[in-house]
Amino acid sequence: MRVDAAVAWGASRLTEAGVEAPRRTALWLLEHAADITPTAAVAYPERLLDEGERAAFEAAVERRASGVPLQHIVGEQEFHGLAFEVTPAVLIPRAETEILVESAIARWRERAGNGKWIVDVGTGSGCIPVVLARECAGARVAAVDVSAPALEVARRNAIRHSADVHFVTGDLLSAVSGPFAVVTANLPYIPDGDIPELQREVRDHDPRLALAGGPDGLDLYRRMLADVSRVLTPDGALFCEIGAGQAEAYSRIAAEHGLRLVESLDDHAGIPRVMVVERR
Repeated sequence: MRVDAAVAWGASRLTEAGVEAPRRTALWLLEHAADITPTAAVAYPERLLDEGERAAFEAAVERRASGVPLQHIVGEQEFHGLAFEVTPAVLIPRAETEILVESAIARWRERAGNGKWIVDVGTGSGCIPVVLARECAGARVAAVDVSAPALEVARRNAIRHSADVHFVTGDLLSAVSGPFAVVTANLPYIPDGDIPELQREVRDHDPRLALAGGPDGLDLYRRMLADVSRVLTPDGALFCEIGAGQAEAYSRIAAEHGLRLVESLDDHAGIPRVMVVERR
C-alpha cells in the first residue's frame, strides 16, 4: 500500500468513526506505526508500506476508531514543551494544567529561595513536578500519589527529563510534613454524576481514580484544604486546578479553613481554572 492510499483509508475510517481531525490523526498514527513523519508522508506519497508497517498502521487506526485516545496509542503527550509518557494508569496531561504550572513557576521565581520545597499532590504522569523541577532554580521537589502504577510512570518521566523529584506513595498531604513554599494539585474534580456524559476517550480510558471528585467534584479538595495550612510555609501558596462552575464553592471552602484567595486564573475559554490561596 502506498503512503497516500494509507492516509486516505485511515482518514476515511476515522471520519466514519466520528474522530476529530481525521486526516491529521491518520498522519500521526502513520508516523507511530511506520516511522514516517507527516512531512515525509506528504512529500513522498508514493512510498510503499511493507506488510508489517501496514498491519501496525491499520491496527492503530482501528484502536483510535474504537475510542482509544491517540495518546494511549502513541504512548505520549506533549506538556510544556516536553514529551511525557502516558499509560492507562494516568490522566493524559491537558493544556489547562499548563496555566497552573506557569503560575507556580512565576510565584517561585518571585518569592522563594534555594533549598525550599515544592510538593505536587496527586501527581499522575508527573508532568507538573517534572516541569517545576526543571524550571524552579534551587527548588527541592516532591510528588505524591496514592496510585503505585501512576508513580511508576511519573518516575520514568522524571528520569526521561533529568528532573530531580522525590516520589512518595500516599493519600494527599497525609504522606508529607513540609514545610512547602509551593503546593500544587490537579486532583479529580469531575462530579460523579457527570462522568457518564464525558467524551468516550475520557470516560472509558482515563482512570476513574483520576476523574471522580464526589457529588460536587470537590471531595478531595475539601480534605486537602483542611490540611494544607499544616504544611505551608508562612508565605507559601497552594495552586489548584478546578472544574467549570466550582470557583465559588472552592473559595468558600478555603475561607472556612483560614485560607484567602489571592488569584483566580481563567483558561482559554474564560472559565476560572486555577485557584491560588495563601494562609491568612
